[in-house]
Amino acid sequence: AILESAWADPEFRKSFYAQYGSKLEAMGYSLDGTFPGGAPSMPIGEDGKRGLTIVPEAGFVIKSRTIETNEKVFINFCKSPKVKSFSREPDPNDPTVERVRIPLSLGPARNDLDKG
Repeated sequence: AILESAWADPEFRKSFYAQYGSKLEAMGYSLDGTFPGGAPSMPIGEDGKRGLTIVPEAGFVIKSRTIETNEKVFINFCKSPKVKSFSREPDPNDPTVERVRIPLSLGPARNDLDKG
């Protein structure tokens, strides 16, 4: 709601484009007054808070160890059509460099027993 109301203010948009306009143009965004990447809104959940419930589909697991304590950890990689795929884009500071953006959604850590 805060971002939506700020974006509705012409002075905010003017200041935003003055500060970030050249970087946005370098990334291929239009400076026509629309919000980069779509409207700045988030769905309202059942609890009345902004957010989106994602029930992920199984992917794969990586078994690793922490650097500090050598504790065994499992990293679960899942997928959902509600989370965008990765994308490649030019670095706004150096158009000759390509960077990869990986959208993600993180959940809380969970203690469990290792079966192996």
